[in-house]
Amino acid sequence: MKILYIDAANGLSGDMLLGALVDAAGSDRSIADLPKRLQMSRGGISCRRVSAGKVRGISVTVRAAKPAGASALGRPMIDIMQQLGDADLSSSVKSRARQVYRRIGEAEAKCHGVDLSRVHLHELGDADAMVAIVGVALLVEELEVQRVIGSSLVLERGTVRTREGVLPLPSPATMELLRGWPVRVVDGGRERVTPTGAALLSVLAQPVESMPLLRVVRTGWGVGTKRFDGVPGTVRAVLGEGS
Repeated sequence: MKILYIDAANGLSGDMLLGALVDAAGSDRSIADLPKRLQMSRGGISCRRVSAGKVRGISVTVRAAKPAGASALGRPMIDIMQQLGDADLSSSVKSRARQVYRRIGEAEAKCHGVDLSRVHLHELGDADAMVAIVGVALLVEELEVQRVIGSSLVLERGTVRTREGVLPLPSPATMELLRGWPVRVVDGGRERVTPTGAALLSVLAQPVESMPLLRVVRTGWGVGTKRFDGVPGTVRAVLGEGS
């Protein structure tokens, strides 16, 4: 069985996980035209190999115009689901991406005390979040992964400024998305795990105490923009054969 182990002890975001899978795949060819396939206006994606302390990995940057339908209230879930439905993607990739967005919507609905149909997404409705979610779903399929597992997570206390205002850390949505996942909360005041990263992990993976016995096939590193202990956050993807 082909297993993907996500080592996210040093942070997790959608772009970091996407970078780790691009690195493990050995090429960004599969995702290079994702903005176009998602019908994003003036969209583009770049994958650069950068250093994070003693580690070198892939940093992903997405450029695209503000999505149609976005407002000060955010972007309606129905618009996001429609964009995914119209995208030039396989039905299985669309299905995985929809599951992630539905999980995000359910978490936001619970945190704000509203019905799912009334949920609007701010940062999570942006182009970079969609490319990360769809890109991860696409690479999991192309790498022929049969099972995804992940490490425990470290979260930090504090606050974060968002378009919705100042929120406590860990953010309410992130904590709801990680319900059932092993986490440890420490002082620090930085967002080590973003809602996008939490949603991808909670939908695609199962938690494990440690990496199981695997015959390692490939590894990859994704590098984020936030710095922890003086170096950018990193996530490691290990692709292996196991049972």
